[in-house]
Amino acid sequence: MQPAHTDRNTCGGASKTDWGALGVVPRQPTVITLTIDGKQGPGPSRPPPVSPSPENGSFALGVGEPVPVSEYPFPPRPQTLETVRPLFGEPTIEVRADPADPAGRQEITAAWPGDNVLHAVMNTPGRIRILIDGVELVDYSNWSYSRGRHSDLARRLDDGTTGHGLLLSEGQQVKITVIPERTTGDWQVTLTAR
Repeated sequence: MQPAHTDRNTCGGASKTDWGALGVVPRQPTVITLTIDGKQGPGPSRPPPVSPSPENGSFALGVGEPVPVSEYPFPPRPQTLETVRPLFGEPTIEVRADPADPAGRQEITAAWPGDNVLHAVMNTPGRIRILIDGVELVDYSNWSYSRGRHSDLARRLDDGTTGHGLLLSEGQQVKITVIPERTTGDWQVTLTAR
């Protein structure tokens, strides 16, 4: 009997699973059983589901091998790129790409704004890592020339529930570091009031 794997995801959820440790062998038939248990995934307490699980439905499973951004063959760059601008109003804090060196590391020190939403937006393929006081919070990759974005509730840093060991308070001085990789256009990291 092969080892069991339990994972909880909602619509569009994804996880990184070591399929080899579960006995899955490339190009060999594998049986996967999916079960809906009606429970919500991990995280802070959430209200109960609005409606019960459906009687039937369909599932999709995609299995792939991660490719480092440094090895991915990006498509040819278009002459015109989408404009990068704040998505949700005027940002409290903003870190932008240097037009002369879009893959260059950027770092600022600022007063932590408290309950905000963290957004990363980029208009070329590449990778952006975001660190607060040296702790990596975001590792986001975009694989096309359409504007990609990542959002996260930065307020979770204030209540210590991120699992990253950060407990920040409003007004505390923090170092925000953005480390881009293979970006050739504009990118922007913002904290915007909720």
